[in-house]
Amino acid sequence: DGNIWTTGREQNVVLEFSPTGELIKSIGIYDETRGSDDKETMGRPAEVYVDPATDELFVADGYSNHRVVVFDAATGEYLRHWGANGEAPFDGPRGEAPRLQFRVPHGIVGSRDGKIYLADRTNSRVQEFDRDGKFLQEGITREGRGGAFSVALSPDPQQEWVYVTDGTQHRVWILRRSDMEVVGQFGSQGFGPGELGRPHNITVDSKGNIYVAEASPGQRAQKFVMQK
Repeated sequence: DGNIWTTGREQNVVLEFSPTGELIKSIGIYDETRGSDDKETMGRPAEVYVDPATDELFVADGYSNHRVVVFDAATGEYLRHWGANGEAPFDGPRGEAPRLQFRVPHGIVGSRDGKIYLADRTNSRVQEFDRDGKFLQEGITREGRGGAFSVALSPDPQQEWVYVTDGTQHRVWILRRSDMEVVGQFGSQGFGPGELGRPHNITVDSKGNIYVAEASPGQRAQKFVMQK
């Protein structure tokens, strides 16, 4: 519809605005959180994805909670949620059974063939699900030594490539979507053109141009063109 979705992270809400800035909808309860199994509140949500095929809103929830939560984008009604590996979310102490817990579910995007990709930031991985939360496969960035902050897909018909920002190692990883194997990377730490400082968010336009937002120290965005 041309509307804009974003999160009020510290207020525990997701917001929908018109292109002119009119607030259309707020999902969640301001300044209230009740954990990863709650149907009304969120816990410092990070990124969101609206599926144009189903009009469902997928939220990486997030900095405090440990889940993906799904709402009806038109009504804001809660639909379902899941945790790491498609299981029930785990809210135990960070570091306890880390591979069974989303440690910081941060970036989220969906493909045209109905897959959902969740960047599990501190666990340095991207997990792939179907829309109902069934776990399909995962890709590890740099054997777990980096980070997986945000995720985007290439715009070709098969959406062959997955791009993942690594805000720990200051680069973007390229994964093959079919098997989630790392096949390349670009960027390095620095402040010059093409260098990256804590790349935090990523998106791709219809022509394949890649846009990366950096968090430190310059708070800037850069545009990259993939070379043939």
